[in-house]
Amino acid sequence: MERLPLCLGKCCSDTLRRGEGALSLDGEVVSAMVGADFALDRTIVGLALALSSCDGSYQGAGSGEVESALTGLYPYGRYQVSERLSLWGIVGHGTGTLAFAAEGGARFETDIDMQMAAAGMRGVLAAAPAEGGIELAAKADGLLLDISSAAARDGAGGRLAAA
Repeated sequence: MERLPLCLGKCCSDTLRRGEGALSLDGEVVSAMVGADFALDRTIVGLALALSSCDGSYQGAGSGEVESALTGLYPYGRYQVSERLSLWGIVGHGTGTLAFAAEGGARFETDIDMQMAAAGMRGVLAAAPAEGGIELAAKADGLLLDISSAAARDGAGGRLAAA
């Protein structure tokens, strides 16, 4: 039997409100994702493309506006080792821009890069009875993430150091 790819798409929006005291952020994040995956026997492999943007403000020692955009590509997979054990993994790379401006100050812009990798497993410790019921399973997940930027520049040639 031929298996067709499963195509997916999702769009979401969320409000960002973080921190009090030394630094607080307030804004909105909008994300869209499209992808497709293929299943063959006990294996699923896929690829997703995600686009995210954020517009907001910050307050702390000073205040201002901040915006960012990131586009990423994420290959992923899942393998059903046995009836009771499955493993999954995903890697990703994204690029985008970050811009910020202190209230009444110059606007700075820079490129940003993101790399990530995550993996996990799920193991059934006690299967549910055939007639239905509760199943007991253990999960373990791990994530590595690196986001970096180049030196930020304003329109007049000023710059901030890279992070």
